[in-house]
Amino acid sequence: MFAWLSHFRLRRIITSNRFIPEVDGFRFLAIFMVIASHVFVQINPPIGTGLFPTLFHRAVEHGKIGVCLFFTISGFILALPFARHNLLDAKPVKLSSYFKRRLTRLEPPYVLAMLVRFPMVAFYKHAAVGAVAVHLLASLFYVHSLVYNQYSTINPPAWSLEIEVQFYILAPLLAAVFYVRPAILRRLILVVAILAADYGSHAWINPESRVALTLLAFSQFFLAGFLLCEIYLSQSHPKLPRVCWDLLGLVALGWILFGTNYQIYMLVLPFATILLYLAGFHGWAVRAFFAFPAVSIIGGMCYSLYLTHTLVLTGVAILLGHMHMARLPIWIGTPAIFALSFAATLAIGTIFFVLIERPCMDPEWPQKLARKFKGTGKADIVRT
Repeated sequence: MFAWLSHFRLRRIITSNRFIPEVDGFRFLAIFMVIASHVFVQINPPIGTGLFPTLFHRAVEHGKIGVCLFFTISGFILALPFARHNLLDAKPVKLSSYFKRRLTRLEPPYVLAMLVRFPMVAFYKHAAVGAVAVHLLASLFYVHSLVYNQYSTINPPAWSLEIEVQFYILAPLLAAVFYVRPAILRRLILVVAILAADYGSHAWINPESRVALTLLAFSQFFLAGFLLCEIYLSQSHPKLPRVCWDLLGLVALGWILFGTNYQIYMLVLPFATILLYLAGFHGWAVRAFFAFPAVSIIGGMCYSLYLTHTLVLTGVAILLGHMHMARLPIWIGTPAIFALSFAATLAIGTIFFVLIERPCMDPEWPQKLARKFKGTGKADIVRT
C-alpha cells in the first residue's frame, strides 16, 4: 500500500548496493522518541491521568534514550565496511574516501541548518550578532559542548552530532577489533568493553561536567553497534523461530521504553537495544514493522528531521498559542497537538531531505556541480 512512496525519490541514496530497510526502520523508532520528547519540552501538552497517556509519557519523556538508539545504529553502520573486510574478505576501506564521505554527505545539511537558525536565535534572544556568532562557530566545528559545557545555543540537539563526529574519527581505529581471532574472543572483548564503558560513564563521569557531553559518556552504545555488526555478519545468533525473536524483541522494547531503575536500566540498555535490533533482522512481526516502506522511508530521513524538528516545533508552539487548544478536552487536545507537531515536522523535514540532504547522498555531487558550473561558464563565453 505504501510502496508508492519509494517512487517519489524519498529513499536514501546508497553507495554500497546493500540497502538494509530494517536499519532505517530502527532510525524511525529513534527519531520518533526524540521528537515526541521534544514536543513535551517545547510545547508542554497536558497529560491525562489514564493508563495510555501515562505510559506514552513514560516511554518518550527522555529524549536521550532515542539518541542512544541512534548511537548504536551509527556504530553498526560505521563498523560494517571494516567488519566486511576483515571477516568476509571484502575490499578494504580507503580512509580518504571514508572521511571525504563524511564531508560531502553530512556537512552541507548540517552547516545549512545551522546558518538558517543563526539569525533566528540572535533575534529571539535579543543578542548581539557577535555574541551568537561565537556559538555558531563552536557548533560548526563540533566543539560547542566542550567549550561551553552546554547544548548548542544554535541548535540544542547538535550535542549528539558532536559525539557522532568524535566516534566517526575514532571508528577506523576501534574497528581493529575485527582483526581479533577467534570470533569468541572478539565478541568477549566487545562485551567487556561495553560493560566497562557503561560502568565508567556512571561511576567516574560527573553529569555536570564537560565530559558528560562527549563520547566517553556514550561509547558503550557505539560499541553495542560494533557487537551487533559482528553478530549480523557472522550469523552467530541463536537459531530461533521467528515468533520467538518477536517475543524477545517486544521484551527488549518494553525494557527500553519502560525500564525504571536508572543505573540497572543504563547497564542493560545497550544489550536490550542489540536484542531489539536482532529481532528486527530475524523476527516476523518486528521485522515487518521495521522494514515497512513508510517506516523505513521516514527513518531514512531522520537526519533531516533531527536537524529541523526543534525549529518546526517552535513554530508549532507559536501557532498553538493562538489556537486556544487549552479549551479542548485533554483527550482531544493532546492527540491533536501531537498530530500537528508530527505532521509539521515530517513536512518540513521531507522538504529539507529532498532539496538538501538527498542530493548530498550522491558521492559524485561535488564533481557534478563543478562540471555544471564549468559548462555554464563555457556557454556564457560562447554566447558573448
